[in-house]
Amino acid sequence: MGSIWLAITFLLMFQLPASMFVARSTKANAGDMATMRVLAQFLGADRALGWGRASPDPCDGSWLGITCDASGYVVYIIANNSGLTGHLPRETRNLSMLAAIYLNNNSLSGDVPPLGPNLMEISLSYNRFMSISPEFFKEMEIVFSLSAVNANIIGPIPEFVGDHFKYLVTMKLQGNSLFGHIPTSFASTRICSVQLQDQRGLDKLSGPIFMLNATNIVYLDLHGNQFTGPIPNLASNIEMEYIDLSKNALTGDVPQSLMQLHHLRVLNLSDNSLCGQLPKFIKKYDCKD
Repeated sequence: MGSIWLAITFLLMFQLPASMFVARSTKANAGDMATMRVLAQFLGADRALGWGRASPDPCDGSWLGITCDASGYVVYIIANNSGLTGHLPRETRNLSMLAAIYLNNNSLSGDVPPLGPNLMEISLSYNRFMSISPEFFKEMEIVFSLSAVNANIIGPIPEFVGDHFKYLVTMKLQGNSLFGHIPTSFASTRICSVQLQDQRGLDKLSGPIFMLNATNIVYLDLHGNQFTGPIPNLASNIEMEYIDLSKNALTGDVPQSLMQLHHLRVLNLSDNSLCGQLPKFIKKYDCKD
């Protein structure tokens, strides 16, 4: 329920069509019906979830985990922990009103293709993917939540991601095999929560931490990578609550601007090559048993 209300709030904030989250239709749009039959076959959902077994119409209530709007367009696909073993077909992008897709904890493989122009929430964690297509990032400009934790994704984060994902708020890509620099374009996004820790390959995420120039960040976990250089001035990141930069190759002095982060609750800078003393934090609250 929380995700639905979050999506509705996003719709209101950015004045997107409210009809995207209406109850099931009795008749699916012909194009979406054809696309969902392809998905059922490629995801193995026809066998695992019985998609299409009782009816070819994904909007009549017989397709488990599928929600449509009043016009017969598929808007939600929720198939977590469903024993899916295939891969996502490129036809998924034809679901023009798809707003959210959840396929966590399956055994999906292959590349992640573009998934639709109106997607806002994407959750593909704990699968066996290989990479994310560059077109995936270019076509989905209103995504605000991207999660692919331990999804076996290999490769760099494209430089243009921050420019295209203008509304991205949450990014969870930890436990993959990502490498290369974090795009500098992230500094101009609305992103609040970044979790890129524990990349598994020999080459991990590296370079300077431009991410800290994004002033909206509240939660940042980059531990277990190969980031280098100094920790930048954090004076403009006044809302930060969680910072874990441990197990990298950071150098230079610990910035005294940390003192200005009055909401900070967790700070881990261990296992780097930093100099100087940790700043003395002002205790704002007295804890009582």
